[in-house]
Amino acid sequence: MALSGQVPPLLAGALYQLALGNSAVHAPAPSPDAIPKAVLWPEGLERFKGGRILHTRTPGRALAGAPNCIELHELVRAESMVGAWMNFYIPEFDFLAPLLPIAVDGASPHRWRSVPLHVSGDINGDPLRNLACTRAGVPVPDRALSGKDKHDDVARELHDLWRAVAGPNWQAVYPRGAGCVHTKAFVVRYPGFVLVVITSANAMRGDMELLDNHWFVQSFPKLPAPQRGSPPTDFEQRLFAHMETLGCPPSFLDQLRGKYDFRATDDRVHLVPSTPRVKGPNTCDDFGAFRLNALARRLIPREERHDVQLEFCCGSVGPLHEEGAQAWMKRMDRLLRGRNPQRAVEVDVDALDLPRWRIVFPTSATVNACEDDVRAIASNIGCCIRSSDWQSASAEVRSLFHDYQSKDFGRLFHEKSILWLRPSPPPSTTAPSTAAGDTPTGPPPPPPPPYMAYFGSHNLSKAAWGEPALVPGKGDRSPSRKLSPGANNFELGVVVRGEDLVSMLEDEGASSWEDVVTYVTPARPYRSGERAWNSNAWVREAES
Repeated sequence: MALSGQVPPLLAGALYQLALGNSAVHAPAPSPDAIPKAVLWPEGLERFKGGRILHTRTPGRALAGAPNCIELHELVRAESMVGAWMNFYIPEFDFLAPLLPIAVDGASPHRWRSVPLHVSGDINGDPLRNLACTRAGVPVPDRALSGKDKHDDVARELHDLWRAVAGPNWQAVYPRGAGCVHTKAFVVRYPGFVLVVITSANAMRGDMELLDNHWFVQSFPKLPAPQRGSPPTDFEQRLFAHMETLGCPPSFLDQLRGKYDFRATDDRVHLVPSTPRVKGPNTCDDFGAFRLNALARRLIPREERHDVQLEFCCGSVGPLHEEGAQAWMKRMDRLLRGRNPQRAVEVDVDALDLPRWRIVFPTSATVNACEDDVRAIASNIGCCIRSSDWQSASAEVRSLFHDYQSKDFGRLFHEKSILWLRPSPPPSTTAPSTAAGDTPTGPPPPPPPPYMAYFGSHNLSKAAWGEPALVPGKGDRSPSRKLSPGANNFELGVVVRGEDLVSMLEDEGASSWEDVVTYVTPARPYRSGERAWNSNAWVREAES
């Protein structure tokens, strides 16, 4: 069989059975009386109904019993699921499959229940892609499939292959027209409620057990029959639109629309999607960089926008040393500060200084000091300033970088976060009050919460956020703005107000907003001679 990369044991065993002619679709089912019913899970509704921002429960956090942590098995329960939609850029079948009601070795009897699992993802990251190409008569590409017909032919083969491997519950979907299907989210229907999870983690052990990642998790109760069909909230409209764009079938969306109470997200959780293709002036405010601009204008007082400190922690950082990328940074900075979007795009970037962003990303020395299991997956992150270009990059660019030191010492990350930090108050206002002449003692008070915070799948790149641009006006019309094709990824994240962060942590009474941050703050600026981490494998992938 022509497969993509190494095949893990569970998947290899299923493919072996398929090669013997044993398709999971045609496996003999037990009698209806022997098929269990979905198990109620009221604890899931209660635990997540207020909305949570959680961390991956990495080994050190697990050992310490740290609060505000999560693992996938706490969210995905085969015995209780009645349906699900999932999208992951890199799904690791052997990691995900044991948690689902599908046909795998040792699967629970709940595999026999009808539980539609709509699994969408990037066709080029699918481990069965090469096999599907061969079966479809499509030449196996070196990198990515090209052409609508080839995509559709291979997608059909993949759909049938996955049903044969995992059983009829698994419904594979592959969106077209994207540079990268990078959204990492799932929506699971349980008896009495629906669970929405938006994360920076791929469905793989490395991200979901070993690396720092954020998870937005919220449960939404089913509405009583008389209340169904009420006007949808902004959150659910944007969520369902994104799911539909990613190929989620109408049959699943119809089971959600108007049937669950999403009002707890109003003025509290704001969805931020990106999708491929140009967005004109009538739609660009709903996506990517312009969506962040709209939220910043709403959440940050006008008189304070200039002083915001922007802090990024992203697993992938674009080529910020290049002239085009620096022009993008300058426009992005104005948009993220909530400046007038039209003027932010029209501005002469040559007259602007490079923004003083704070980019938290590990040095090569930090990565090399990690444990073996962490270093083995360090190629999942990288900086598009190649090591050979680092010293020739301007001092301005290099000064933006700050070292990532996990609060679980020795860990790395795959997260993608942005903090809109308030300016630090003068030192005289931060010291604890004392009697006249006494020396201040004790720790300074914690910094104020940020104006807003983003968590999701967007990296620090044009491909994720798009490139703000102008559309020339026709005739006497003025130019209008658009989000250019630079946004060629599917992405999804959430913005929450800084003042709401503590209430979204599980250990609310003992928590500070800083507990949402996975790394030691303030992050240390790079020292002379230090450079951003890159692996050869990551550079090859980024440049392809």
